[in-house]
Amino acid sequence: MAGSSVSGDFIDAWNDLEDLRHEREEAASELAPTVLWIVVTGMLFVACFVSGVHPPTTRRMIGAAIYLATFATVMWLIGELDRPFDGFCQASRLPIARLLAEPWTP
Repeated sequence: MAGSSVSGDFIDAWNDLEDLRHEREEAASELAPTVLWIVVTGMLFVACFVSGVHPPTTRRMIGAAIYLATFATVMWLIGELDRPFDGFCQASRLPIARLLAEPWTP
């Protein structure tokens, strides 16, 4: 009887740990896109400042536009891949749901 109490406490603690991990993961994934867009905006201001230091030419403006577009695309892809089950690039939830439905034995 004492063994079942210990195993029950262990299962409860494990479930609490999983709940906390899941909450932490949700909070981190909600904050990541905001941080990425702040970085993109900062890089925009840096590019505007740098292009304002030197006389603007067509070549410099095209270079700055390519730089910002590339940086924004990379940041957008990082934000998209941070959310695998929704957004533009999606993965199916079905394999993970099947795996979680299988009974786990230690």
